[in-house]
Amino acid sequence: MGPEASSEYFNINGSIQSANTSLYLNVGSDSTSYKTLTFGTAASTSAWALEGDTIITAQGSTWGRREYLTCADLTLM
Repeated sequence: MGPEASSEYFNINGSIQSANTSLYLNVGSDSTSYKTLTFGTAASTSAWALEGDTIITAQGSTWGRREYLTCADLTLM
């Protein structure tokens, strides 16, 4: 993810771990239909899967089969 010169590499095996920083990508427990994605030192999400070249949460997971879109923090007006 990101520009090639500063891109991240990830290991995906149920959890997603950055090969650069060793941090794990986790899904937040928000009560909204959209969920926050955060990096942490421990893997609290073990439902990540690959579908072709798309990263999803698996069908049988708490979140069901979902694709995730990330964006920069936004201030809503």
